[in-house]
Amino acid sequence: MRGNVTLSLRTSVANGIHGTVTTSKNKVVARGTASTGGVLTLKVNTRLLPSNRVSPLKANVFVNAASACSLATSLRVDNAQPRALAVKTTRTTRGNVLRFRASEPLRLQFVTRAHRYAVHTVKRAGSVSLRFPKTVTRGTLVLRDRAGNSARRPIAWR
Repeated sequence: MRGNVTLSLRTSVANGIHGTVTTSKNKVVARGTASTGGVLTLKVNTRLLPSNRVSPLKANVFVNAASACSLATSLRVDNAQPRALAVKTTRTTRGNVLRFRASEPLRLQFVTRAHRYAVHTVKRAGSVSLRFPKTVTRGTLVLRDRAGNSARRPIAWR
């Protein structure tokens, strides 16, 4: 998950119903008030949670100032950008080759001024090797993981 995550709780129809979502260290990551239909919507800001870990959360419902009920849940967050590690460019007689190691499963695209090369899916972290025509001498490698985090890295063959 990445960005804002919405938790919806159905409550009774009463005045003064509001709620919070807290972490195990009592850090408030969401607040909200009930709508007219008795639905309490809490938008959790996942940027406040640690990345690549399961975070236990507790949704607390209050009527006026008194605690009415609570609900425990957990959420795994991915806010880290994908990385291209150990990037190496080589020129061969058959074209230019780009090799790197992917930090996680991702989709990649190589973009130049004149052309946008096809999207390539890397199903698991590991080494990736791509071949381009000799005319491609520079461009940008765009990496996007499953959570939607993206990273751009300029690439040039010398």
